[in-house]
Amino acid sequence: PGLLIRHNESGVLVPVGDAVSMAEAIKMMAADPDLVQRLTAAGRKAFDDTFAMDKVAPQYLHLLSVLTGKPSGPSA
Repeated sequence: PGLLIRHNESGVLVPVGDAVSMAEAIKMMAADPDLVQRLTAAGRKAFDDTFAMDKVAPQYLHLLSVLTGKPSGPSA
């Protein structure tokens, strides 16, 4: 938890199984549409920055190279 979601920056985190905290978070967001917009925008940016194709494709190519023992990439 918290890898992409930063509490009150790109989302709201509540303890697992804590229904009271979950209800409070829902009430807070229901009462503040601007907060929801900010959290949504920041969450989308965090996701895109982390999982954009140009970020993950080289990582997958490297993993495949390691697993197969064969070089990867355009010159391979």
